[in-house]
Amino acid sequence: MGDILSDSIRTARKACPCDQCHRQIKIGERYRRQVHTFDGLCTYRAHEDCDAASQELHKLADLYPDEGYCLAEYADEDKAFLVEKYPAVAARFWPEVAV
Repeated sequence: MGDILSDSIRTARKACPCDQCHRQIKIGERYRRQVHTFDGLCTYRAHEDCDAASQELHKLADLYPDEGYCLAEYADEDKAFLVEKYPAVAARFWPEVAV
């Protein structure tokens, strides 16, 4: 795994895709931004709650530190967890889930 060069919570000044749920981070929403060196210089952006959910699921899945956990890949498997603990994240995947 590469080095983390910067890690911050920001407020979006322009729309960009979330690297976790693959939905849009809208202007004015808070998101986590990391710049790191992994296969070159990379920027990671994710809704603040998507990032928190992925970190918690990463720990619960007992993954190795260098293996990522992308919500978009495992959302259906983790639906009950997301609905219970991260309802706003669940609503991004399943619009019928009330927030």
